[in-house]
Amino acid sequence: MTRLLQSATQAGLWFSAFVSVFPFYWMFVVASNGSDEISKNPPTLIPGGNFFKVVADVYSVVPFNRALLNTLLVGTVVAVAQVFFSALAGFAFAKLSFKGRRFMVLFVIGTMMLPSQLGIIPLFMLISSVGWFDTLLALIVPAL
Repeated sequence: MTRLLQSATQAGLWFSAFVSVFPFYWMFVVASNGSDEISKNPPTLIPGGNFFKVVADVYSVVPFNRALLNTLLVGTVVAVAQVFFSALAGFAFAKLSFKGRRFMVLFVIGTMMLPSQLGIIPLFMLISSVGWFDTLLALIVPAL
């Protein structure tokens, strides 16, 4: 029985690994083949020979290194700030006793239940009126 359980567990792990890695493989296949190869039914699963040409085209058209740097900067700042502010709020809600604490906890939980798409238009209007349109602050500050 344990041998069967081990085999089933290993098969599940291999399947999970395949499902996790396949999108990255598919990204290389799509990037290295033309539109006609990708739109075939069934699609081609073998990478083509155009990958380095496509990468060179991307770097000539888009400032890709700048985009990667911006992504790293925004992701790092938002992650660190989220951990910091969440730790402060968690400590305050767990250890401190103050008037309105129960309401504040319910308010925070309630706002977490709302879909983020509801705030896109008001957030855009706010960001535009503050003058942060097309800046990294427009990505960082609302995430805090």
